[in-house]
Amino acid sequence: LQSERLGLQRDLHRQMAEQEDMKRAAATALAAAEKAMAMHAFHAQHMEQLRTAKLEDVLKSKVELHISVPRITLNYNNAPPLQVSAATALSEDKVRSFLEAQVFPHFEPLWTCLDGLARAPDGSSKKDYSTKMLDRLAVAIKAFITKAQTSDGAALGSAGAN
Repeated sequence: LQSERLGLQRDLHRQMAEQEDMKRAAATALAAAEKAMAMHAFHAQHMEQLRTAKLEDVLKSKVELHISVPRITLNYNNAPPLQVSAATALSEDKVRSFLEAQVFPHFEPLWTCLDGLARAPDGSSKKDYSTKMLDRLAVAIKAFITKAQTSDGAALGSAGAN
C-alpha cells in the first residue's frame, strides 16, 4: 500500500509538472497569437497606407485624351458661309459608349485590389465608382467639344451669319 501511495504521489507530481509546462506553453502560444494579431493589424494598416499612396500617385499622374472633332465651313457662290460640325452628331451617349469601349478598359490596371476586394477611392464598389467616373468624363468631354466648336461664336450646325 505504501509503495502504491508513493507511486501515486510521483504520478501526481509528474502530472502537476506537466500541467505547469502546459500552462507555460499555453501562455507562450497566447502571447505568440497576440503578437501575430498585432503584426497582422500593423501589416493591414501598412497595406492600406501603401494602397492609398499608390492610388494617390495614379490619380495625380497626367492622363491626356486628344480629341479631334472636325468643323468645316462651306463657301459657295454668293451664299453666306455655312459651318458644319461633326459635334452635332456626337451625343453624350455616343461619347459615353466610346469611352466605355475604348478608353476605360485601359484604366483597369489602376484599380488596387487587396484580399479580393475591389474598392474605389470613395469607398464604393469598383463598378459604381467606374460608372460615376465614366458619366462625369462623358459630360466633361461633350462640354469640352461643344465649347471648342462654339468658341468662334458659331452655333453647332448652323450658319455663321444670317
